Amino acid sequence: MGILDKFRLDGKLAVVTGSSQGMGLEMARALAEAGCDIINFSLALLNLLPIPVLDGGHVLFALIEFVTRRRIPVRVAQVVQTACAVLIVSFMLYITFFDVKRVARVWRLFHADDTEQTDAAPGTADGAPTSGADAAPP
Repeated sequence: MGILDKFRLDGKLAVVTGSSQGMGLEMARALAEAGCDIINFSLALLNLLPIPVLDGGHVLFALIEFVTRRRIPVRVAQVVQTACAVLIVSFMLYITFFDVKRVARVWRLFHADDTEQTDAAPGTADGAPTSGADAAPP
């Protein structure tokens, strides 16, 4: 089986062990470390967005307080942070729902060959006997 013969969904463990594409262990570890670095950098940038629940939002609140020279009312801050937290969690659930649907669809496509082979008789593609000797008596 070649590298691109079948579509496979492999996680971090398969990448680290190198089993997903037969690569060497050192190369797999280097790729996993590079992937983790990219994920960490992306999360750091995402955390700096000016959304009140994230760190960037706290910086935004501090800048607003600095410019206006007065504190943001506690109730306003609570309402804005709660609304943003609900939006972020809703967005995460939305993305997760469609990811699970996509993974289920790919899994069904990937395993469709296995179910077709188990339904057919050994040695045939459609389950029909291959010769008259194998045929069942009438």
